[in-house]
Amino acid sequence: MLHEEVRKIPKAYARLEREVAALSGRNHPHVVKLLESDVSAGWFVMEYFPLGSLEKHTDLFRGRALETLLALRPLVEAVTTLHAEVITHRD
Repeated sequence: MLHEEVRKIPKAYARLEREVAALSGRNHPHVVKLLESDVSAGWFVMEYFPLGSLEKHTDLFRGRALETLLALRPLVEAVTTLHAEVITHRD
């Protein structure tokens, strides 16, 4: 939920609109579902994920680069699917 004062900031409101649009109607095994939203009121509700946020688990892979990359691959694929963007690497 965006606080009423934050909703008045165009950049914050636009970000909320983009996030809701990216999640609306999407069903991916590695992304929690958007259950309901009212962008004009500044809120959205997502399904409960019992393991918590990714940030909560940062110590789990500390110092284990390969395991971290392998564990995060489904997340990266999910974000790529949601945003439907092609990422190009240039040297």
